[in-house]
Amino acid sequence: MEHEALQVLLAQRPIVWTDPEANLRLMAEDIRTAAEKGAHLVVFPEVMLTGFNLKVTQSARPWQGTELERLRTLAQEHQIAIASSAFVWDDETQPTRYYNRAYIMLPDGALYAQDKRHLFSIAGEDRRLTPGDGYDIITYRGWRIRLITCYDLRFPVWCRNRTHTDGSLDYDLLLVVANWPRPRITAWRALLQARAIENVAYVIGVNRIGSDPFGTDYSGESLAYDYLGRPICEVEPYADQLLRTTLEREPLEAFRQKFPVWRDSDLFTIHS
Repeated sequence: MEHEALQVLLAQRPIVWTDPEANLRLMAEDIRTAAEKGAHLVVFPEVMLTGFNLKVTQSARPWQGTELERLRTLAQEHQIAIASSAFVWDDETQPTRYYNRAYIMLPDGALYAQDKRHLFSIAGEDRRLTPGDGYDIITYRGWRIRLITCYDLRFPVWCRNRTHTDGSLDYDLLLVVANWPRPRITAWRALLQARAIENVAYVIGVNRIGSDPFGTDYSGESLAYDYLGRPICEVEPYADQLLRTTLEREPLEAFRQKFPVWRDSDLFTIHS
């Protein structure tokens, strides 16, 4: 699988407000469809189970709870990886800390999680949730994948593709799950492209559509960029749609060999 292409399905969907059962049914249908289309990975928007409801006593799910375990089962049943995020707590008996937790569930049952590092203080997310610290790189079908959530995209140091002592990079693909409002969509597109160029990696951003009870408008505009910042697929604004794209490994590796720009990058340390 060293140079195998990765088939990714972008699931640009509306979200039923604080109704995990309804949203889980939609996700299950999309997961089945993605598997039938030959996708290896299906990516949903941020907090797909509930929407961005910061009344976390209503919207948060137990991390080992029914809905997330059902998604894990679906990943195994259909032999496909699933990515999104959810408001969660870790301790079912004493939910005192809540997180916006991005996750990738793999077909072998493995589960990887990344708590949102940069909480959106303008909306009060920082007063209700605990920020993440550190991150993992997921290896899947020979691809190294990093997962971030929405507002994290605005912080290039956090997203930086770090260099190892052997000269290799942390990741080949940066996944961004989001609830990114329409009024700031120009930034969404520009930041996704910038992260692809500066990190010499594929970047895929999946955003929701529709509106929430507060009147926030979401146009989606989910898209993928290659390692040169060239758009390789884009879902139309407001389209309730699944779109598959193919990520090719060999041209990525060839370009990195030819243009190893990261070797001249600055060293840095992130302090909590």
